[in-house]
Amino acid sequence: MAREGAATPALDREFLRRVYFASLGLTLLFGLGTAVRVDPRFGLALTLSGLWSTANLWVLERLLRAAVRPTGRDTRTVVWAAVVKIPVLYGLLVLLLAQGMSPLAVLIGLSLPLLVVGLKAFGRAFFAGRGPAAAPVDRSADHLT
Repeated sequence: MAREGAATPALDREFLRRVYFASLGLTLLFGLGTAVRVDPRFGLALTLSGLWSTANLWVLERLLRAAVRPTGRDTRTVVWAAVVKIPVLYGLLVLLLAQGMSPLAVLIGLSLPLLVVGLKAFGRAFFAGRGPAAAPVDRSADHLT
């Protein structure tokens, strides 16, 4: 956690950790609900593509942290992340689409982690400095006591 008053990076580790868990939870919840209420194959496509998108986001974070860290580039991690991200993850996505899964379900699944990032960033910006300690005090009735 950042110290009070210290500058907090827009994508700190704690923020991203919460994004990953929320994305996984939302993906599994939507996938299960869709599989039960709409179509099992649609739910499976949504779940698999949501899991793929969350994994892709995780690998991208590792790649960026290794490539632009202040102490210099970590070449081993950059190569590892690039090898996992490009041939492995994108190969799995092509395989998912080649299985005849619904493109709409895949699109929804790929969008879920991005939706979580957007909503969490909006919540962080909107509620910054708000909370029990920052709540305004109503002093309009002080003269009655």
